[in-house]
Amino acid sequence: MRRISLILLMTLIGATLAACGAPSLGGTDNGTPQAPSNALKINIAYSPEKEGWLKDRIAAFNATNTKINNQPIFVEGVNKSSGAARTEIKNGQLKTTIWSPSASTWLEVLKQESGNPNVAVSAKPLVLTPVVISMWKPMAEAMGYPNKPIGWGDMLALINDPVTSAKALSTTATTRWFLVIICASSASAISPPSQWKK
Repeated sequence: MRRISLILLMTLIGATLAACGAPSLGGTDNGTPQAPSNALKINIAYSPEKEGWLKDRIAAFNATNTKINNQPIFVEGVNKSSGAARTEIKNGQLKTTIWSPSASTWLEVLKQESGNPNVAVSAKPLVLTPVVISMWKPMAEAMGYPNKPIGWGDMLALINDPVTSAKALSTTATTRWFLVIICASSASAISPPSQWKK
């Protein structure tokens, strides 16, 4: 396989995916488009919230029959939660050209856990979203809401509570909890929770 600059390739694919709008015209197997036998395959592992958007964009890109040196480029998408993808990449189970996790912090975790700072290179983010506190009303009420404002200090207390934290994190390592832990831990390192604004 020819070596192609990953940055150039990501830029090409990103620009084309963003601009494409046509449905897939390639060969199919049970309705799933198949790569030409001589295709340069690009595998994109992405977090579940991008499924609806990327499935359409990947199909539209493949329909353009874009080529490099007369070799067609065919993009294949894999919907994979960020925590699971990180583990599978680290263990060598997931071989992917491009990984688009739900937050760039997953890339840093992979670098630390693998001991390889070059295992993943962060590119320009697709979107930027704030980290906010959101919870079911009964949980907020149990924490004193609406009489008591709930802030990052309360999140840190939840994280430090072995019972609550274990229940919250026992299902999967979600990006939400991951970022809450980082925000609360970072804030407590800068100033004590008693000084945080609620």
